[in-house]
This record gives sequence, structure tokens and C-alpha cells, in this order.
Amino acid sequence: MKIARCTLRKWATTTTTATRSARSSVVAFPTFSSTTASSSSSPVVTNNFLRTAIISNNNHPTFNCRRPFSSESTKSSSKSALLEILAREEQEEAEIGNTELPTELLELKTTIEESWKIVEDGATTDLYKITTSNNAKIQVSFHCQDTIEAVDVGELDYGDEDDDANDEVLHEEEDNEEDFDDEGSSPVRFTATVTKAGNSLVFACFSELGQVRIEGVSTTAKSTPEFVHENQGTLPKIEYQGPDYTELAEDLQESLAAYLDEECGVNSDVATFIAMFTDYREEIQYVDFLKQAQSIVS
Repeated sequence: MKIARCTLRKWATTTTTATRSARSSVVAFPTFSSTTASSSSSPVVTNNFLRTAIISNNNHPTFNCRRPFSSESTKSSSKSALLEILAREEQEEAEIGNTELPTELLELKTTIEESWKIVEDGATTDLYKITTSNNAKIQVSFHCQDTIEAVDVGELDYGDEDDDANDEVLHEEEDNEEDFDDEGSSPVRFTATVTKAGNSLVFACFSELGQVRIEGVSTTAKSTPEFVHENQGTLPKIEYQGPDYTELAEDLQESLAAYLDEECGVNSDVATFIAMFTDYREEIQYVDFLKQAQSIVS
């Protein structure tokens, strides 16, 4: 029995020593602290373990638990650069004078205001006819970004007119281009409505070279003028969108254009005003964008 006990004690001592040696050679664990050596309470892990764990065995590479973060200086640098560029763009717009109403446009605006009430609402502008012959409500609206790509005058489709009539139109357009200082302006889409007794006649138009061009015409009794203009002349899908304007009889197209011009007052002055005022309002909106962006970023 004594021999067995000595052998067992020796085996336990040897095993414990080997285990401790193996552990210390593989991993350098953090130290534990306790109140007393004989206390049975759980050991407390030192802060070193929360920071770094190191494995010293050659088969296990050393690693670090810390994660890299972007430097605050880099963030501050990009923010400052953006603010500087935004301020520069705003200053350039002010120096060029794009935010000031041109004299020619101011004079034209004064003329338009004799017959129309002009209401600016952000990027949208509305014109309301002050007086009408049959108590109808006439309204024109356009958005400063609703421009279309300019095309050569010779490419425009005016229906089935003969060559002589086309030549006359070309010469007329060339004269208008000289008379009005909006050659550089792209054609601008706009909507005109004539409303009476809850029914509206809707014209989808665009202004080009100081002239009104009609793209389409429709009627509606379900959609209010407010809805039509808020949706830039688009009617709900359940409603008839109107006939193909280019397929209408030539005299009908001419009569609709004459009615819009003579009876509704949507004439060449209005078309020129729309083209020029769109350019001006787009510049105003761009400067507002620069200011708002700076306010948000700063």
C-alpha cells in the first residue's frame, strides 16, 4: 500500500508539472488576482487580457485585438475641401452676375405682368391670366429644368405642309432668332390649361426661338387644373390622353394654335419669357443648392 501510494503521488506530481509546462510553452495567459491564496472565489482577469492576447507557439501567430479607425484629421480635411469648393462655386456665380435679373428679361417680365400674374414656387413658375373673354381660367406652368435637347429648325415636324410653306416658316424662325436674345436657350416644355365649368382643355407645349409649339392636346373633367399642372400636364392613365397631334387635320392644328395665341394670350412674348426666365430660375436654384449644401456639411 505504501509503495502504491508513493507511486500514485509521484505520477500525479509528474503529470501536473508536465501539464503546467506545456501550457506555459504554448500560451502566455494573463495573470489572475484574488483576495487570498486560499480563497475559493473566482479569479479576476486583469486588463491586460482585454487589450492583447499573445500566442507564443511557433504554430500560432501573434495577433492583436485592437481595430484600426479612420483618423479624424482625414475626415476634417475632406469636409474642409468640400466646403471650400462649394463656397468657391457660390462666389463665382455671384461674380458672374447670374443671380441678377437681366435688364432685357426685367423689361419683358414687366410687359408680361400687364396680362399675367406670375407666381414663383421653388423650381416651378405659374402664370395666371388676369382677364379672359369668356370667364375661363387660363394658367401656364413650367419647371426650370424641363428643357429638351435643341434640334435644327429644319428637323422640326410641322405637319404635311408643302415646301414653300416650310421655307416660309424657316425664314420666320431665323428672323425671330435675331429679334430675341434666347438663341442659347434650350426649348422648354410648359403646360397651358383653359378651364371652364370644371372642364379643362390641356395643351402640352414647348417654347422654342420665341414661338409656341404644341405637342399635344387633351380634355379632362376629372382632373383639376392644380393636379394637371403639378404633374406637368400628365393626366391619369384612366383618362384619354388626347389624339396624336401630328395626325390631326392641318386646319385643326392651325386653329388650335391660333386660339392659344389670340384668345388665351399664350403668344410669342410668353414663349420668349418662358425660355429666358427658365435660365434665370435655374441659376437661382443652383445657388440655393450650394448654400443649402454648405449649411448641411458645416
